[in-house]
Amino acid sequence: PLIKKDRPVIYITGGSLGSHAINNHVKNIIQKLLDKYIIIHQTGDTKQYHDYEDLLMIKEKLPKRLQSRYFLRKHFFDEELGYIYGNADIVISRAGANTFFELLALRKPTIFIPLPWAANNEQYFHAQIFKKKGAGEIFNQNEDSSSLLQLIDKMIKEKDKYKKNFNCLKHLFKKDAARYIIKEIFSTVFQQKKIDS
Repeated sequence: PLIKKDRPVIYITGGSLGSHAINNHVKNIIQKLLDKYIIIHQTGDTKQYHDYEDLLMIKEKLPKRLQSRYFLRKHFFDEELGYIYGNADIVISRAGANTFFELLALRKPTIFIPLPWAANNEQYFHAQIFKKKGAGEIFNQNEDSSSLLQLIDKMIKEKDKYKKNFNCLKHLFKKDAARYIIKEIFSTVFQQKKIDS
């Protein structure tokens, strides 16, 4: 999608499979969101619920000026995601490990909506890391959609503060991780050779 960035951009995703709960929240507040923001929304392909089709019908009934601010797709290609993340001021997403580390590396303020039944509550713990350091917020998917809208408004208003707080999270990832892993592998192999000799 080619974005004319004349207002804040929000990227909303439930991951490749999508999230019916997240999509429902968007359905409830989409017009209010589009009054202020540009929305890039990956619905996933939830065949059971037809979220993409429902949201497409809602989009088509919106005034043209709002339609032009709503980029709705089932999926985005990898090469599109770089552009999307580059333009997004904040992200609304689940909090799986891959997503968590992507958003951490990209320093994207995020509203995490953790999957309630994720193994060992891992998504909630990932989200807590951002929240505790002031780089993101947590929204419970059972809360009211109007609360999500308030949280979005708050984060957009304070996005620079959230972005700055990523400095507190630098220790969580290494930019040269591949080199570090290779070094550890060689160290272990050579240590084993010494033991075997």
